[in-house]
Amino acid sequence: SMDDGSNIGLLAGQVTNGSTIYNCYSSGSLLSPGNSFGGLVGDISDSIIGSCYSNADVFGFSDVGGLVGTAYQAAISNSYASGSIELHDTGTAGGLVGNMDYSSIDNCYSTTTLNINIGSNIGGLVGFTNFSSITNSYAEGSMRLGGGAIGGGIAGYADSVAFDNVYANINFDSTGQNSINLKMITISFKLEKQLESKMYTLSKLLLHLLTKD
Repeated sequence: SMDDGSNIGLLAGQVTNGSTIYNCYSSGSLLSPGNSFGGLVGDISDSIIGSCYSNADVFGFSDVGGLVGTAYQAAISNSYASGSIELHDTGTAGGLVGNMDYSSIDNCYSTTTLNINIGSNIGGLVGFTNFSSITNSYAEGSMRLGGGAIGGGIAGYADSVAFDNVYANINFDSTGQNSINLKMITISFKLEKQLESKMYTLSKLLLHLLTKD
């Protein structure tokens, strides 16, 4: 429990400059009115996480993840998260990663329980992600959405993301202003299916062009 702060994790607050975290785990709880909270790492950039897991209860304002709070140019593989997440502001949260840019997730999963009274971009695996890839991964568990919170099975929001072999089995429980939330959940699933098809095809085309003689 902390009074205030950002970039906080049970194992490390900030990881950068080509670091590697391998075969590590964490358990416990984090409670603070701050951003970039992760059950294992608060913020990671230009680094790698492999074969790690976290079983933590994480409570923060934004960019909250069961394993990692925020990831930039990071690779996360063979890892998982369980436990629970709660938001205390209108921020982003994901069962595995809260906010991810220019990064990859491979062979990972989350069974984290997300209990969100207020917030936006809530995902079973990733809350908010841009220009990244998610492969061979899944999200299970439950997601309780209240107020104006909007959620998606894999990602709450995804832009220019390649999905391959991913699935979600989330028990949604939307309370309060339900009608809009339930529609947005359906739209979010549809967008994920479209991205999975279109962006994966685009990534294969780019790879072909880059490797063409």
